[in-house]
Amino acid sequence: MSQSALVAVLLEEPDPVHRSRAHLALGQRALAQKNLQAAREHLEEAADLDPTDETPRKLLSRIQPRRRFLSLF
Repeated sequence: MSQSALVAVLLEEPDPVHRSRAHLALGQRALAQKNLQAAREHLEEAADLDPTDETPRKLLSRIQPRRRFLSLF
């Protein structure tokens, strides 16, 4: 699906699952282009819209920095 078609889905489609899939596709494209900020935004939105789909969360875990816990003692 073209970028403009995916954006049209985001603007016109009321079904959250369809919108989630569009955000997922846009996030994957942004990842392929190394645009991590756009990828993160689309993947977070996809995860929020369809909590049953694990794909956006898996992709997010690859691009979000690992948090390290510092020992205070």
